[in-house]
Amino acid sequence: MNARPATIGNRFTVDLAAIMVFLALSALVLNAMLGSLAALVFIACGGMLAVTNIRQTMDSVIRWWIVLLLPVYCLLTALWSQYPDNTLRYGLQLSFTLVVAVVMTGRLSTTMLMRVLFVVYAIGVVVSILIGNNGGSAWLGIFGSKNAFAAHIAVFVLIAVAIVSDRNGHFLLRLAALGGVLISGPLLILAQSAGAIMMVVPCLAIIVLVLLTARLSLYQKALFCSTDRDCAGGTGAAGCHGRRYPAGRCSGGVRQRPYADGSHRTLGNRAELYC
Repeated sequence: MNARPATIGNRFTVDLAAIMVFLALSALVLNAMLGSLAALVFIACGGMLAVTNIRQTMDSVIRWWIVLLLPVYCLLTALWSQYPDNTLRYGLQLSFTLVVAVVMTGRLSTTMLMRVLFVVYAIGVVVSILIGNNGGSAWLGIFGSKNAFAAHIAVFVLIAVAIVSDRNGHFLLRLAALGGVLISGPLLILAQSAGAIMMVVPCLAIIVLVLLTARLSLYQKALFCSTDRDCAGGTGAAGCHGRRYPAGRCSGGVRQRPYADGSHRTLGNRAELYC
């Protein structure tokens, strides 16, 4: 259940939950610039978001209780930590952050949350371009670290791709998201973070694959998976014969006998498991 937008007159509606989520997430993105003020804004907006609809907050916490096991464990580690004060403080901070995150997912629809995230991360990108620092050969943006800047860009490009693929989204929003996708590549290169690039590329490939296969019928998906498995099996078989494995250990690249340790050495078996 989502919060009802407040109506102003006969023309404008204001979604208070979306505004509080926007402010809270903006504080996190601009934390490097605002410092303790960002933490204050996040706590205030997150707390208001939780208390303005207690029933929805409790429903979200109960539904996603498994996510909150992590901060509970972190709090318990204070019992044997060498620095219990710091452990307890950080555990409480993590607990509040995850509770607010869970509440956000309950108060906003997935589409609205993605749009808010896109705007928030776009602000971080624009500010980093305008007033960000250049740490010598690598861009640091407003984050003071090339890895933090690259991580921000990596998340931004994935969100932008999601917005572009939303057929129900506004044309201008999708156009802005397309622009974000186009500038993210050069920014990732300027950040010089191999880890972020290695994370983004397979994620984008998966998104594109999902978008393409979503239009296929069930029969076409089954045929696609079968064809992919056969191709991978053939590749595995060719690899076996190319490496001169003993006979009997490669039979088509799909169902080979395991080695003595129970493992398989060909691409075919891994492709079958994937399919």
